[in-house]
Amino acid sequence: MTSCSAGVGASWHGAFVGGELLVRAVTRGPAGERLPGNFPEYQLLP
Repeated sequence: MTSCSAGVGASWHGAFVGGELLVRAVTRGPAGERLPGNFPEYQLLP
């Protein structure tokens, strides 16, 4: 088991992504839409 430091996003460690979040991740949405996640440019929690 790998260790995960506490903080924003720590609860996502090993999380299953399904349902609406999965559909949004693989579907082309409106221009400029930001998906939830930790990215170098931004962080957006669902």
